Amino acid sequence: MKNELLITLQRLRNTVNEGNSYKRILLENASNSKINTLAMEMERKYGIGVNPRVTTDLVALQSKAIRIYKNSGETFSNSEISNLPFILYAKGTNFDFFNFLLTKHVDLSRETRLRRLLFIYFYNYADSRETTAIASKIMLHFRSKQENDFKSLFHRKMFVYKDNLFTGARKLLMNRMYQQNGLRNTIEKIGFSGILETSRFVLHTLKDYYINGSNDNRKYQIFNELSKTNFAGYEFVLPSILDSLIILTDKNNDAEWKKCLLKVCHEKLGDPRLPLNQTRWNGTEGVSQKAQKIYLKWLANNDLTLFFKIIDETATDRMWRYRDKFWRAYLDYIVNTKVFFGVDAQRIARQVAKDELLNYGLLDYGSESNHSAFLFEIGNFTFCEWSHNGKLYIWRRDEAPVHFYDYKTNKSKMSRSICVESFIHSSANTYSWQKKVADWLAKNCGIRKSRFDWELK
Repeated sequence: MKNELLITLQRLRNTVNEGNSYKRILLENASNSKINTLAMEMERKYGIGVNPRVTTDLVALQSKAIRIYKNSGETFSNSEISNLPFILYAKGTNFDFFNFLLTKHVDLSRETRLRRLLFIYFYNYADSRETTAIASKIMLHFRSKQENDFKSLFHRKMFVYKDNLFTGARKLLMNRMYQQNGLRNTIEKIGFSGILETSRFVLHTLKDYYINGSNDNRKYQIFNELSKTNFAGYEFVLPSILDSLIILTDKNNDAEWKKCLLKVCHEKLGDPRLPLNQTRWNGTEGVSQKAQKIYLKWLANNDLTLFFKIIDETATDRMWRYRDKFWRAYLDYIVNTKVFFGVDAQRIARQVAKDELLNYGLLDYGSESNHSAFLFEIGNFTFCEWSHNGKLYIWRRDEAPVHFYDYKTNKSKMSRSICVESFIHSSANTYSWQKKVADWLAKNCGIRKSRFDWELK
């Protein structure tokens, strides 16, 4: 399309700079003395061809607006009317106050005032009454213009009208992301560079894109773009992006992207197995249960691989390969994992894993320095595999002597606790213990696997 979404808002590229202090205040809707200075800077940058000066303190303007809302009989000056869009989302106000200012006093007769309201609309965009109200006012304004004075600012034909909302705007921006060379190029072309680059409108569109978009390569490309700035400004939508890419990467079985996402999720959201990180994973803008299940499976696979790598380095028993094969057959049913290392095993783990994700615990007193333990959950039970021909211990989940959030444990704590079952890894090459454990899992967890699933080929 020759006409890009709001292409003539290119003016905002020249009028809105990345003023971090202004951006922070606008985000927080703070009311303090800095707003006036920053608003004057914004007005100077907005005032192309007109260049009016701001003489109104926004804190004082908000106080006056509240008095007028309460029928004080005062009136706004022209300068104050020009600045009303900046206090629509002021902290401590409600929708009735917002709607009063918008419908009764915000004036769009001047192009600079219209551009300010458009800026506020896109920056504070949400699925809310406020967004709907601003959109309605702007659309009614355009429909009232006979000579289409504002065609250079806004193209009516580019939007689908429904209930006076710009319902086609997000879809149109999504289409531009498909067709343009990624997010940055799209943002540049529609004139959203600067503060609007991380506006709520862009963030909501990104969320739509990752939920409904079908161009997988473009999703990875945009993720790479955002990662170069450490996702600064995009934290709100990051869980939705990670959700989409976790499911996509698992479907494609892409090892490199799996490694990348494990690292980013760990840095930005933390380990989902730890209680302190549950809010970030399960909040309003959290990661879906489907994606979390996949991510936990990735972690389980990493821990299982690391555990048996260390056994290979530290134990003389060559039967560990049978245990590795056996538990991989049940990997889809393992929901939580953690590896505990003795001091020497811990050192070897760092060497073996190198730059891989490590989140292990420590085996302290009463444990050999080269020993390791692999803790995991299946169903309502907690299991622990011990290195060096140790037993397999099984407890009811709420009775386990060690937890996944524990930083350290020891062998005596486990061996002396009352467990529901334990197994010695006897006659591994004849699959004796494997059959016993498989039968136990079938009976107590409802998971049925055959020798074909866990036999070494």
